[in-house]
Amino acid sequence: MSFTQLPQKKVKELLQLQTRQGRKKSGLFYCEGERICGEALKQAPDLVEYVILEEGKENLLPSLINLKIFLVDAKTATKISMTSTFPGIMCVMRKPEPCYEDSTEPIIVLDRVMDPGNTGTILRTAWSLGYKQIVVVQGTCDLYSDKVVRSTMGAIFALNIIYIKQLSELSLLIEKPVFVADIGPKTISCYEEEFQLQNACLVLGNEANGPDELEGATSVMIPMPGHAESLNVAQAATILMFEDYRKKIVK
Repeated sequence: MSFTQLPQKKVKELLQLQTRQGRKKSGLFYCEGERICGEALKQAPDLVEYVILEEGKENLLPSLINLKIFLVDAKTATKISMTSTFPGIMCVMRKPEPCYEDSTEPIIVLDRVMDPGNTGTILRTAWSLGYKQIVVVQGTCDLYSDKVVRSTMGAIFALNIIYIKQLSELSLLIEKPVFVADIGPKTISCYEEEFQLQNACLVLGNEANGPDELEGATSVMIPMPGHAESLNVAQAATILMFEDYRKKIVK
Protein backbone atom coordinates (compact mmCIF):
# COMPACT_ATOMS: atom_id res chain seq x y z
CA MET A 1 0.00 0.00 0.00
CA SER A 2 1.53 3.33 -1.09
CA PHE A 3 1.08 6.78 0.47
CA THR A 4 1.68 10.25 -0.95
CA GLN A 5 1.93 13.62 0.77
CA LEU A 6 -1.23 15.73 0.78
CA PRO A 7 -0.88 18.44 -1.90
CA GLN A 8 -1.22 22.07 -0.80
CA LYS A 9 -4.22 22.41 -3.09
CA LYS A 10 -6.02 19.75 -1.06
CA VAL A 11 -5.22 21.62 2.16
CA LYS A 12 -7.06 24.65 0.82
CA GLU A 13 -10.01 22.48 -0.20
CA LEU A 14 -10.19 20.95 3.27
CA LEU A 15 -10.23 24.36 4.92
CA GLN A 16 -13.20 25.27 2.74
CA LEU A 17 -15.02 22.14 3.94
CA GLN A 18 -15.01 23.64 7.42
CA THR A 19 -17.78 26.00 6.26
CA ARG A 20 -21.35 25.19 5.27
CA GLN A 21 -20.95 27.10 2.01
CA GLY A 22 -17.78 25.21 1.16
CA ARG A 23 -19.48 21.86 1.75
CA LYS A 24 -22.47 22.93 -0.31
CA LYS A 25 -20.34 24.12 -3.22
CA SER A 26 -18.08 21.06 -3.35
CA GLY A 27 -20.60 18.38 -2.41
CA LEU A 28 -18.01 17.02 0.03
CA PHE A 29 -17.69 16.76 3.80
CA TYR A 30 -15.34 14.97 6.14
CA CYS A 31 -15.17 12.95 9.33
CA GLU A 32 -12.32 12.46 11.79
CA GLY A 33 -11.35 9.67 14.16
CA GLU A 34 -10.75 5.94 13.98
CA ARG A 35 -14.26 4.90 15.04
CA ILE A 36 -16.33 7.14 12.78
CA CYS A 37 -13.95 6.73 9.82
CA GLY A 38 -14.28 2.99 10.33
CA GLU A 39 -18.05 3.36 10.04
CA ALA A 40 -17.65 5.48 6.90
CA LEU A 41 -15.48 2.81 5.28
CA LYS A 42 -17.92 0.10 6.37
CA GLN A 43 -21.27 1.78 5.65
CA ALA A 44 -20.45 3.92 2.60
CA PRO A 45 -17.12 2.96 1.02
CA ASP A 46 -18.35 4.11 -2.40
CA LEU A 47 -18.71 7.67 -1.05
CA VAL A 48 -15.15 7.94 0.28
CA GLU A 49 -13.24 10.40 -1.90
CA TYR A 50 -9.90 9.91 -0.14
CA VAL A 51 -8.35 9.18 3.26
CA ILE A 52 -5.85 11.32 5.18
CA LEU A 53 -3.45 9.85 7.74
CA GLU A 54 -1.07 11.64 10.05
CA GLU A 55 2.52 10.48 9.63
CA GLY A 56 3.21 7.66 12.05
CA LYS A 57 -0.49 6.70 12.30
CA GLU A 58 -0.63 4.41 9.27
CA ASN A 59 -1.76 1.57 11.53
CA LEU A 60 -5.16 3.28 11.93
CA LEU A 61 -6.11 2.42 8.37
CA PRO A 62 -8.08 -0.83 7.91
CA SER A 63 -6.26 -3.42 5.84
CA LEU A 64 -7.17 -4.29 2.25
CA ILE A 65 -8.44 -0.79 1.56
CA ASN A 66 -8.41 0.27 -2.09
CA LEU A 67 -8.63 4.05 -1.82
CA LYS A 68 -6.56 7.16 -2.44
CA ILE A 69 -4.54 7.81 0.71
CA PHE A 70 -2.59 10.95 1.67
CA LEU A 71 -0.16 11.55 4.54
CA VAL A 72 0.12 14.82 6.49
CA ASP A 73 2.64 16.06 9.03
CA ALA A 74 1.55 17.10 12.53
CA LYS A 75 1.44 20.82 11.66
CA THR A 76 -0.83 20.28 8.62
CA ALA A 77 -2.98 17.82 10.56
CA THR A 78 -3.67 20.49 13.20
CA LYS A 79 -4.49 23.01 10.49
CA ILE A 80 -7.10 20.89 8.69
CA SER A 81 -8.71 19.38 11.79
CA MET A 82 -11.88 20.69 13.45
CA THR A 83 -10.87 19.03 16.74
CA SER A 84 -8.32 20.31 19.27
CA THR A 85 -6.06 17.33 18.53
CA PHE A 86 -6.11 15.58 15.17
CA PRO A 87 -7.14 11.96 15.87
CA GLY A 88 -4.82 10.54 13.21
CA ILE A 89 -7.26 9.73 10.42
CA MET A 90 -9.77 11.64 8.30
CA CYS A 91 -12.11 10.52 5.52
CA VAL A 92 -13.25 13.01 2.89
CA MET A 93 -16.69 11.95 1.70
CA ARG A 94 -19.09 12.78 -1.13
CA LYS A 95 -22.61 13.68 -0.08
CA PRO A 96 -25.08 11.00 -1.23
CA GLU A 97 -27.80 11.89 -3.70
CA PRO A 98 -31.14 12.25 -1.85
CA CYS A 99 -33.81 9.86 -3.10
CA TYR A 100 -37.01 8.97 -1.24
CA GLU A 101 -37.71 5.24 -1.03
CA ASP A 102 -41.29 4.19 -0.29
CA SER A 103 -41.47 1.70 2.58
CA THR A 104 -43.47 0.97 5.73
CA GLU A 105 -40.59 1.90 8.06
CA PRO A 106 -40.95 4.97 10.31
CA ILE A 107 -39.63 8.25 8.94
CA ILE A 108 -38.20 11.03 11.10
CA VAL A 109 -38.78 14.63 9.98
CA LEU A 110 -36.53 17.42 11.31
CA ASP A 111 -38.30 20.77 11.11
CA ARG A 112 -35.69 23.51 11.69
CA VAL A 113 -33.87 21.62 14.44
CA MET A 114 -30.90 23.92 14.93
CA ASP A 115 -28.59 22.38 17.53
CA PRO A 116 -25.93 20.09 15.97
CA GLY A 117 -25.65 17.86 19.04
CA ASN A 118 -29.39 17.31 19.24
CA THR A 119 -29.56 16.64 15.51
CA GLY A 120 -26.77 14.09 15.63
CA THR A 121 -28.29 12.36 18.64
CA ILE A 122 -31.66 12.04 16.88
CA LEU A 123 -29.99 10.47 13.83
CA ARG A 124 -28.03 8.09 16.06
CA THR A 125 -31.20 7.01 17.87
CA ALA A 126 -33.06 6.50 14.58
CA TRP A 127 -30.17 4.38 13.30
CA SER A 128 -30.17 2.30 16.50
CA LEU A 129 -33.79 1.35 15.80
CA GLY A 130 -33.17 0.44 12.18
CA TYR A 131 -34.79 3.52 10.63
CA LYS A 132 -33.60 4.21 7.11
CA GLN A 133 -34.89 7.67 6.13
CA ILE A 134 -34.75 11.22 7.48
CA VAL A 135 -36.60 14.18 5.98
CA VAL A 136 -34.95 17.55 6.61
CA VAL A 137 -36.86 20.84 6.37
CA GLN A 138 -34.93 23.91 5.25
CA GLY A 139 -33.65 25.81 8.28
CA THR A 140 -32.37 22.70 10.04
CA CYS A 141 -28.67 22.76 10.84
CA ASP A 142 -26.26 21.31 8.28
CA LEU A 143 -26.29 17.53 8.75
CA TYR A 144 -22.78 17.33 7.28
CA SER A 145 -21.14 19.77 9.68
CA ASP A 146 -18.34 18.38 11.81
CA LYS A 147 -20.36 18.51 15.04
CA VAL A 148 -23.38 16.70 13.60
CA VAL A 149 -21.29 14.05 11.84
CA ARG A 150 -19.32 13.33 15.02
CA SER A 151 -22.41 13.11 17.21
CA THR A 152 -24.13 10.65 14.86
CA MET A 153 -21.33 8.12 15.53
CA GLY A 154 -21.75 6.69 12.03
CA ALA A 155 -25.50 7.04 11.55
CA ILE A 156 -25.00 9.74 8.90
CA PHE A 157 -23.52 7.12 6.55
CA ALA A 158 -26.39 4.64 6.96
CA LEU A 159 -29.41 6.95 6.55
CA ASN A 160 -31.14 8.17 3.41
CA ILE A 161 -31.61 11.93 3.82
CA ILE A 162 -34.27 13.84 1.85
CA TYR A 163 -34.71 17.62 1.79
CA ILE A 164 -37.85 19.76 1.54
CA LYS A 165 -38.24 23.55 1.76
CA GLN A 166 -41.29 23.68 4.02
CA LEU A 167 -43.03 21.22 6.32
CA SER A 168 -46.21 21.66 4.26
CA GLU A 169 -44.43 19.89 1.37
CA LEU A 170 -44.28 16.66 3.37
CA SER A 171 -47.68 15.43 2.15
CA LEU A 172 -46.57 15.93 -1.46
CA LEU A 173 -43.61 13.62 -0.91
CA ILE A 174 -45.01 11.04 1.49
CA GLU A 175 -48.59 9.79 1.81
CA LYS A 176 -48.47 8.49 5.37
CA PRO A 177 -50.00 9.37 8.75
CA VAL A 178 -48.02 12.10 10.52
CA PHE A 179 -47.38 12.56 14.23
CA VAL A 180 -45.98 15.87 15.46
CA ALA A 181 -44.14 16.07 18.77
CA ASP A 182 -46.08 19.00 20.18
CA ILE A 183 -49.27 20.08 21.91
CA GLY A 184 -52.04 20.85 19.42
CA PRO A 185 -55.81 20.69 18.78
CA LYS A 186 -55.66 16.92 18.43
CA THR A 187 -53.17 15.70 21.01
CA ILE A 188 -52.64 12.15 22.26
CA SER A 189 -50.23 10.67 24.76
CA CYS A 190 -47.32 8.67 23.35
CA TYR A 191 -48.50 5.83 25.62
CA GLU A 192 -51.84 5.54 23.87
CA GLU A 193 -52.26 2.68 21.41
CA GLU A 194 -52.99 5.15 18.62
CA PHE A 195 -49.36 6.28 18.63
CA GLN A 196 -47.74 3.87 16.16
CA LEU A 197 -44.85 4.91 13.90
CA GLN A 198 -44.96 1.94 11.55
CA ASN A 199 -45.73 3.35 8.09
CA ALA A 200 -45.88 6.85 9.59
CA CYS A 201 -43.82 10.02 10.05
CA LEU A 202 -42.70 11.66 13.28
CA VAL A 203 -42.04 15.41 13.07
CA LEU A 204 -39.58 16.95 15.53
CA GLY A 205 -39.56 20.73 15.58
CA ASN A 206 -37.42 23.73 16.38
CA GLU A 207 -36.13 23.70 19.96
CA ALA A 208 -37.42 27.20 20.76
CA ASN A 209 -40.59 27.52 18.68
CA GLY A 210 -41.66 23.96 17.96
CA PRO A 211 -42.71 22.67 14.54
CA ASP A 212 -44.85 24.46 11.99
CA GLU A 213 -48.53 23.59 11.92
CA LEU A 214 -49.37 20.72 9.61
CA GLU A 215 -52.94 20.06 8.51
CA GLY A 216 -54.15 16.54 9.23
CA ALA A 217 -51.30 15.67 11.59
CA THR A 218 -51.81 14.22 15.07
CA SER A 219 -49.95 15.91 17.91
CA VAL A 220 -48.25 13.56 20.36
CA MET A 221 -47.07 14.52 23.83
CA ILE A 222 -44.98 12.87 26.54
CA PRO A 223 -46.76 12.99 29.93
CA MET A 224 -44.53 14.73 32.51
CA PRO A 225 -45.66 14.57 36.17
CA GLY A 226 -43.12 17.22 37.17
CA HIS A 227 -43.12 20.94 36.47
CA ALA A 228 -40.78 21.14 33.47
CA GLU A 229 -42.31 22.96 30.52
CA SER A 230 -40.67 20.74 27.90
CA LEU A 231 -37.89 18.27 27.16
CA ASN A 232 -34.77 18.63 25.06
CA VAL A 233 -35.75 17.69 21.48
CA ALA A 234 -33.24 14.82 21.33
CA GLN A 235 -34.53 13.42 24.65
CA ALA A 236 -38.12 13.68 23.44
CA ALA A 237 -37.24 12.00 20.15
CA THR A 238 -35.57 9.11 21.95
CA ILE A 239 -38.56 8.57 24.26
CA LEU A 240 -41.04 8.65 21.38
CA MET A 241 -39.07 6.33 19.11
CA PHE A 242 -38.40 3.78 21.84
CA GLU A 243 -42.00 3.91 23.10
CA ASP A 244 -43.12 2.97 19.59
CA TYR A 245 -40.58 0.13 19.61
CA ARG A 246 -41.78 -1.03 23.07
CA LYS A 247 -45.32 -1.36 21.73
CA LYS A 248 -44.06 -3.60 18.92
CA ILE A 249 -42.09 -6.01 21.11
CA VAL A 250 -44.75 -6.44 23.82
CA LYS A 251 -47.44 -7.52 21.37
